[in-house]
Amino acid sequence: MKSTAHRMRKQVLIRAALARVWRALTDAEEFARWLGVALPGQSFEAAKRVRGQITDAQPAARRATTFRLNSDGWAGQLRNVERHVTAF
Repeated sequence: MKSTAHRMRKQVLIRAALARVWRALTDAEEFARWLGVALPGQSFEAAKRVRGQITDAQPAARRATTFRLNSDGWAGQLRNVERHVTAF
């Protein structure tokens, strides 16, 4: 059987308490707020799929193009989480 395990590793400095950052990344409601998706009633669990709906104001017809042209990728998302966790 082929392994489907994937690993992503990135190191960044975010000027916020570790517990605050961890909660933003591991709590489905927190994660949904900074990522701009709706994950009502869901939680993150090992080997469990989570599905959501994008809640940003961008028209659905433009999303595919935006994702394709997004050269900022994870760097942009890391800036988003930093803004989210330092806003309090």
